[in-house]
Amino acid sequence: MNGSIAASRARWTLATVFTVFLLINVVVLTLAFLAQLRNDPSKLPPHLGEEVSVGVRLLVIAIGAVFSWFLARMLFKHLVVQDVSPGDSVGPAYSLLSYLLLVLAAYSFLGFGTWLWLPGLFLIVLVWSLISLWSLVGWLPMIVALVLAALTAFFSWVIMT
Repeated sequence: MNGSIAASRARWTLATVFTVFLLINVVVLTLAFLAQLRNDPSKLPPHLGEEVSVGVRLLVIAIGAVFSWFLARMLFKHLVVQDVSPGDSVGPAYSLLSYLLLVLAAYSFLGFGTWLWLPGLFLIVLVWSLISLWSLVGWLPMIVALVLAALTAFFSWVIMT
């Protein structure tokens, strides 16, 4: 297979995966912010109820961490097969792992009044993803992903208010 075609395919795969998980996290963050702003727990994104024990929450995180690791490993292997160097493939794989774990942590531990940690973690993962993916994907797909994220946040806000 031609090296430039494989690299192009890997870039678009990476851009698509990044955009999908970015949009999922934007929706969760927007819903959590709206629930806190309106003082309405019914607007929280899907999460475990307050009656669920900490052990069950940690079990969900542990199972999700294993699943996230397998998906990140699959992305890493796909990028290496597509002629992306292993050093450049690690950042995107860890970004995917972080996005999945962030969604699972929100699902497991998000409760009314405890949403404050979610935006901080989201921003850290977003900045890390931008830094690690910018050189692999290019500026145009990254800007498209960020514009889609902003539009998703806007439309989530408008729909839920």
